[in-house]
Amino acid sequence: MGDGPLRRVMLVLVPIGLAGCTASSPNAGARSAPPPPVPPPVLLADKVADAPHAAADPAPGRRAIRARDVQGATPLHHAALRDDADAVSRLIGAGADPEARDRHGFTPLVWAARAGKREAARRLLDEGADVHARGYYGTTVLMEAAQTNDRPEVFQLLVDRGAVTGAAE
Repeated sequence: MGDGPLRRVMLVLVPIGLAGCTASSPNAGARSAPPPPVPPPVLLADKVADAPHAAADPAPGRRAIRARDVQGATPLHHAALRDDADAVSRLIGAGADPEARDRHGFTPLVWAARAGKREAARRLLDEGADVHARGYYGTTVLMEAAQTNDRPEVFQLLVDRGAVTGAAE
């Protein structure tokens, strides 16, 4: 399918049970207006987790919260990248895994640290994210922060929370 719009829509729609909607559906050949833009996965996950049916049937909410994009990132990764500390707390409270790894082995904390997103990093650490976690390549969160951003406040936050400065790759 490639990385076109249909691929992105399918990845977002699968967690809420609409995976059967493909180009082979009725009227597939008919010309119509382009589909509306799909909200980022974290926004969809927030809506599903807060919906009234979530308490009665938690499976749809859990599936949306644990959805993965083509990079293997979860809605929690995207909330961290946006520095949305409130979404980070809501997602973890609804069952998102703070140690979920994308296809490169990066956790949401690494995404926040690499992008210099201090509030999201702080909230992830408050919610139990591992400051000592290593990616698939052996790098620590602190190493990733030092290599990819010039925000000393994020680096200092990680050190204050116990990140080891002398770790070897």
